[in-house]
Amino acid sequence: MEFDRRKIREISSRAEVFLLDLIFPIECLACGASGRWICPECFRKIRILAGQTCFVCKRENIFGRFCRSCRVDYALDGIWLATDYEQKLVAAAIKNLKYRFVKDLSADLAKVLALFLRQMADLRPEQKSPKTLSDLNRILVTPVPLHPRRLRWRGFNQAGLIAEKLAGILGCSYGDHVLVRSKYTAPQTKLDEAERRSNIKNCFALAPGAQSIKDRSIVLVDDVITTGATVEECAKVLKCAGAREVYALAIAKG
Repeated sequence: MEFDRRKIREISSRAEVFLLDLIFPIECLACGASGRWICPECFRKIRILAGQTCFVCKRENIFGRFCRSCRVDYALDGIWLATDYEQKLVAAAIKNLKYRFVKDLSADLAKVLALFLRQMADLRPEQKSPKTLSDLNRILVTPVPLHPRRLRWRGFNQAGLIAEKLAGILGCSYGDHVLVRSKYTAPQTKLDEAERRSNIKNCFALAPGAQSIKDRSIVLVDDVITTGATVEECAKVLKCAGAREVYALAIAKG
């Protein structure tokens, strides 16, 4: 009987994939080639940002750290943006992952982040690089969590999918249950910067039974970062728990 139930689930899953392929055929979001959401040729055209800036004052900063004068107001050590939202393929990939629930795109977006991090780690300027980049195998990758209510609605955390696949590519630790979102809030999208900071304040906490993060270098992953309010609130919790460095990493600025 157990075998029969398993076979039924397998057949049902294959039928679901078949029907989805009929209704929403898998085609490259850029060129329309069949079989992949982002074909290899179009993936190679995605521009990875070589230069970073202080997220606050926008001063050029090769490693994306906050400037000394800006850093005093932040728990985060810096914010990294792998590419930019103005690239149509990047924007389409993020929107299709979040709003059309095309979970397969998380693998392509994780590859973008991996390329970016490796590019940053390979830099050897006179300026000392962050400890987080000194050995990517030793970092802890964790996503910005969704509130359970929103998670039930969407069915998955897009940042979690990307972060898990990124950790797999880099061969580093993945912390799925490090943070929890303890308060349900209005969506940030229609709020200005001051409203976003107020809306998201004290919304995160360490997950019950979370692994120790004392002295760990943490990369906090989200799909897009707009004002930085959400990742900063997460970083406050991580730093209070003993994290050594916390850098926020996103595909692009929203």
